[in-house]
Amino acid sequence: MLNEALEIKQKDKIAIIGSGGKTTFAYNLARKNQDKITILTTSTKMYEIKDKNFNNLYNETNANKLKKGVNLCGKIIDNKVNALDDFSDFYKNCDLFIYEADGAKELPYKAWKSNEPVILEDTNKIVGIVPLHLLNHRLNKDFIHRFDEFLKVFKVSENDVISIDLIENICLKMFEIPISNSSNFIFFNRCDDLKVLNELAKRLKNFRLLAGFLKEEKYIRLNF
Repeated sequence: MLNEALEIKQKDKIAIIGSGGKTTFAYNLARKNQDKITILTTSTKMYEIKDKNFNNLYNETNANKLKKGVNLCGKIIDNKVNALDDFSDFYKNCDLFIYEADGAKELPYKAWKSNEPVILEDTNKIVGIVPLHLLNHRLNKDFIHRFDEFLKVFKVSENDVISIDLIENICLKMFEIPISNSSNFIFFNRCDDLKVLNELAKRLKNFRLLAGFLKEEKYIRLNF
């Protein structure tokens, strides 16, 4: 379902952006493509993924060591995976390139820095991850990365709640850095409320929308 929804093709370069669920989404997508030479990495930083079925190329700079299956790439610094200085040879030698393009400290929501997300050259698909399980909850620094900046950017206060309007604005802000010729997707994690999802589909017509539950690997298409 995930491959079909994202219309996965040879040489796709896919950026995963947003907040809570990016690593899980990237991991799930990579596992679905172990029949290819698939790269899983980051353009910034991400937590190390440990899977005995994957080809661990952490700290490697030799793209000739890529194998059929999922190849984990990046530099380990302070127990985190950091981007390589140059991915060009890796991309030339792979069938599918999947990478995380920003960080959120494992929190559901965030305020983006001016240089985020970090989109690599030739990226042709971008998937934004937005959790919905906290809809109607009051804003709280415990689940928002860069909380004070978030309040300023979205013009909200601590007394406000996660509303449909705010979710719409988060989605638009997430894709504020224009990327020409990319297909833009949004995955709403931890939600199957069709009333909520249909309302978001009406508002976000320029994006291809998916929803479901990452841990259970359940996905539905909303508007395509």
